[in-house]
Amino acid sequence: MFFSAKLMDEHYEGYNEGKEAGRQEGIEEGMQKGIKKGRKEEVQEIAKRMHAKGKSTDEIAEMLGLTVEKIRSIIGEDGV
Repeated sequence: MFFSAKLMDEHYEGYNEGKEAGRQEGIEEGMQKGIKKGRKEEVQEIAKRMHAKGKSTDEIAEMLGLTVEKIRSIIGEDGV
């Protein structure tokens, strides 16, 4: 079957547009994952600093909006 040059150009243009849209979506998704990971790491560091300053796991959990179990996990307590 014979395709015209115009049809081929339209095909490649659509292909390239779709490829670029997919690339942009991937970049945005990666950035969101990175932001989320960074925030999680920041909260963990804050919890560790609060613990080092003598705050209880209950206080830390309440201030950071996490469960006591999560705080214990972050600071390395075994449920004590």
